[in-house]
Amino acid sequence: MAGLNPRRIPITRELFAQWQRVRGKQTIPASTPFGQNWDDLLVRANLTTAAQEHDAKLFIRELETNGWLKTKNDRRRPDRILRLTIPLEVEERWRQTFGFIPPQPTDTAAFKTHSWEPELQFCATTRLYIAYDEVAKLDHFLKHGGRQRPMIPIKERSLQIFGDEKRLDELYRASTLFDNGRLTLETLRAYVVP
Repeated sequence: MAGLNPRRIPITRELFAQWQRVRGKQTIPASTPFGQNWDDLLVRANLTTAAQEHDAKLFIRELETNGWLKTKNDRRRPDRILRLTIPLEVEERWRQTFGFIPPQPTDTAAFKTHSWEPELQFCATTRLYIAYDEVAKLDHFLKHGGRQRPMIPIKERSLQIFGDEKRLDELYRASTLFDNGRLTLETLRAYVVP
């Protein structure tokens, strides 16, 4: 398991998605480590079987050994994880690994003045905490026939739009772009491969 990358592990992708929702918009450094309940993360990451939980634990133990995160375990059952925490000193490592780009001050004006496609008009009035350039790429896709394209896996669509096969999945899991009543993968003619 040497060389594990948190981007490739469902439980850590979900942990970072939750971090981004809470911390992604902050402009000043946090004073306390970010953490999440283990059972909640398993549910949100759709890891519902005993085998999936077992595999997730193995990955987490390896990442903990390599300093990516810390676990809090049940005192009576040390093999049971209760909580995962991203220590403050490794938050930057997580940001870089997941390609997190905080929005720039100039993005606010650009979001307000851009002529958005109907599916993205909410971007003009909603604080998204995503770089303008990334959302503009989605808008460009829609403006140039994206709605008529065939349905393809999310990684392929991500590669077409961003030149990175993982970026669309990261935005889908971690950003407010895909909250209820906003953008959908179907609109982008993409689907998640189980």
